[in-house]
Order: sequence, then structure tokens, then C-alpha cells
Amino acid sequence: VSYRDSDKVYTCEGSYSFKRVWRVVDACGNVSLSDSVQTITVSDTSRPVIINIGEQPANAHKNCEYIIPSLKAVILAASSDNCSAVTWVSQSIDSGTVYPQTNSIQNIAVTVKVKDACGNQQTKNVTVVIPANNLSVNAGSDKAICLGATSTLMGNASSTAGIQYYNW
Repeated sequence: VSYRDSDKVYTCEGSYSFKRVWRVVDACGNVSLSDSVQTITVSDTSRPVIINIGEQPANAHKNCEYIIPSLKAVILAASSDNCSAVTWVSQSIDSGTVYPQTNSIQNIAVTVKVKDACGNQQTKNVTVVIPANNLSVNAGSDKAICLGATSTLMGNASSTAGIQYYNW
């Protein structure tokens, strides 16, 4: 019994098929009337792996707001596949989405998705953290003082008996 293989035909990196042609010759040298053809297929069905990257901070924006960052670079750096490179697919909350800062920490669940060259996909939930606004500043009823924000206060100064007083 002998065989010969055709060239491999790749459908994607890690998946291919080829034909194996079998020939049977008995002890007397008689060859079978027809060769037997077997198609062999190897398929990459393994999903990529995304290691745990922990919590990610939201980006301070303006007016007591934070924005969801793009998680693409950190996720691709934390991803691998057994056959090919990993590519970015999506994140469930778009980067640049604005959230207001509150008096409590906000943990925003963002689902990210990557895929390999054969289309096998993997998802992972990542927590994006918006810090609490714990500042205790009274700037008037129409003013908000926020972490990472800039505010301008108007005031005047006076002096009595050599002591300076400032009113804001």
C-alpha cells in the first residue's frame, strides 16, 4: 500500500485540505484497478484567547464627564491565537461615549470581541471605571467642581489690622 498527497489548499491560516491518493499492489505486483482518493480536511476551530487585563480607567473629559476609552490596543496586546494573528472586531460601548461623574464609583461593563484569520471569535467583559466625585467644595448652586476640571472663582481681598481676608 502506498499513497501520494496533493498540495494543500488553504482556506485560512490554520485550515486546509488536500487529497491523498492510495494505491494497492499485492505481493505478485498486481495493481488495483483504480486508486482510492481520500480528502483530508484540517480546520482551525479554536477561538483566540484574551488574558485578563483588569479594570481600565475612563478618561477625564470636561464638565464632570468621563469618556469610555478605546480598548483596542490593550485587548490586542492581551490576545493570542494558536494559528494566526488576532484582529479587532468591536467593543459594545463605543470609545468616546460620555458618562457624567457622580458621587459614586461607576463600573461600566464593556464587551470586546476579537477574531482569528479563520473567523473564530472570542469575547471578554472589561470593566471601565469612572471615579467618584468626592470633592467637597461649595462654589454656588450653579457651579460644579469636578475632579480633573478647571474652575475660575471670582473674589475680593480686604485687610483689617494687617490681616488679609479673601472672599470667593
